[in-house]
Formats: sequence, structure tokens, C-alpha cells
Amino acid sequence: MKSIVMLLMACLLHSGISAQTNTGILQIQIYPNKLSGTCKLAGVDTVYMHSGLGWSNPDSLWETIVGDWGLNDGKGLMTKIGTDTFSICFNIVDYYTTEADPDSLHGGVGWGPMPAGSTPYNIGAVFRTASCPVSSVTHKPECAADLTGKDENCENILIVKLNDPVHMKVEDYGGVTFSAVSAKYITACAGVVSGIADVKTGISGLLCYPVPFNDVVSIQFTLYGSTNPKAEIFNMLGQKIADFSNSLHEGQNYFTWDGADFNGKPQAAGFYIIKITNNNQSYSGKLIKQ
Repeated sequence: MKSIVMLLMACLLHSGISAQTNTGILQIQIYPNKLSGTCKLAGVDTVYMHSGLGWSNPDSLWETIVGDWGLNDGKGLMTKIGTDTFSICFNIVDYYTTEADPDSLHGGVGWGPMPAGSTPYNIGAVFRTASCPVSSVTHKPECAADLTGKDENCENILIVKLNDPVHMKVEDYGGVTFSAVSAKYITACAGVVSGIADVKTGISGLLCYPVPFNDVVSIQFTLYGSTNPKAEIFNMLGQKIADFSNSLHEGQNYFTWDGADFNGKPQAAGFYIIKITNNNQSYSGKLIKQ
């Protein structure tokens, strides 16, 4: 039987698998205007989190990396939930297994996905804007000077003791508590979730941004074992107005919708449904056009 999951916020794909700490979903938020020094992000509209999980020992960091530096491909994209607040939330096990791959900043290094049965200990994080140029992979000043969010000494931000939520904290490399970033475990995430996956369904990492959108919305997801996959957009009357099924393929898919119907006619502001179908299961979420 076809299973349909309607998601009432933004595009969201959530698995029932909990983190190995049994603490649910980790939510990380950054408040850019609290950043000081050279590496700050004050006044930006888009923020990506480039992060690396440590799992081999209690002091480890940056072993499994998620984020492609200088590429605006949705990995680590945070949701703006306030004037000066950006948020991302994910199941740690899912995020650092399905989304992890060698990244561009580190020249293709990293240990790959976190092995099954491992304990997630610590996360190292750097935050950046979407406009951070590809040249930043060589750490050129035009990016590091004002587009990379770190502490006041341009050191990475750490979320430590993930496996001990009672004592989990955010700090810089000096061990000082860092107020520009917060982290906590929650039971549900309101907004865009990046990297949540259930491989059994054949769909993972469903992400739509920005939310809401004006001219163009980007839609990204990964298909596993594709069987007649479909990606369709409907209005609230149930009428199909756009279809991207012919462009789908096994692996990661990415396309944009300009808010127009089959005939190129711009659609009115309001709510629309994106429906992804694969292996006889479907996931749906709302797109919000301004």
C-alpha cells in the first residue's frame, strides 16, 4: 500500500531512528550578531553549517564531515527563524551517515560516514554565508575576513559531550562557553530539517529552500533503488501544475521551481504541495510562495 506522509511545515523528511544517545533530534542555533572579531557573520540572510563529528574517542573531532565548502548545495543549510537566529536540526546518526562524504575544504579527506554502533562524542563547526566563494578552499582572506563565522580568534566552535546531554555544552577551542551558538536535544523540529533520512523508504534528505520563496525555490533529495520516481507540484485544489519526474535519477537530485505552471504562467502567492514518490511510497510537503 502506498504510504503518504503530509508535512505541515516546510519540506521535511524524518525517520523514526533515534540517535544512539536516545536523546532524539539535535538542534543547533547560531546568533550571528553575537559573533565578534574578524570571523563574523553579522547582517547575513543565509547561513550554512560546515561540521565534523568525532566518534573514535571522547576527544575526537572532524572525523565524519558534512558540508561542501564554497558550494551552495544545501548540505548544512540552516533555516532563518528570526531576525538574528538560524537553526538546523537533525538525528545525529542519520545526518553523519547519509549526508557525510569527503568535502572540498579538506581536499577530499575525512573518514567517511560514522560506522554503525559508534558513539557520537563531539562536533566541530564553522558557519558561513551562501556567498562564500569557491576560492575559500585555499583560505583566502576575501572569505575568511567577513564571511566565516567562528569565535573571536577565528577558531572552530565545538559542541561537546554529545553522548552526555546533561553536560553537553558549546565552547571554543579554549574551553570557554560560546554564547553565539546553542545546542540542545528536542523531540521534534519545526522548520526545514537537513539530512534526516530513512533509507528503507528510498528517499532521504528532502530539503526545500528558501522558506518562504519569492522567485525560485530549490528542491533537493536523494533516491535509493529508484522505481518510477516522481516529483510533482500541486496547488491546494489538488491540480498538478508542474512535473519534474523526467529529470529524476538514482542518487542525489536537485532542481528549482520558478513558481510557474506547465504553460509558464506565474502562480499566485500561497501554499503549494511538493510530492516525491519512489518505491511505492510518497512524501509531501508545503512550499510557501510569497
